[in-house]
Amino acid sequence: RDTPLLDALTAELGPGPLTGAPYATDGRRLAPLGIDVVICGPGELGQAHQPDESLTLADLHRGPALIAAVARRLLI
Repeated sequence: RDTPLLDALTAELGPGPLTGAPYATDGRRLAPLGIDVVICGPGELGQAHQPDESLTLADLHRGPALIAAVARRLLI
């Protein structure tokens, strides 16, 4: 479902597939409280949570700027 958070995130990252993931987060505990949750992280999902997982410095450094941009969109 569309939410302001999802709209702001897709405005910054572009549209992408909305899928489940084979790992757990605390997001499932927040959703019943009416809190919109979107799990988003750096790097390639196919490489995440693997024994040889890695992340480029560019992806790592992009995180704070992305969070700030999404927050700005939510505040205007």
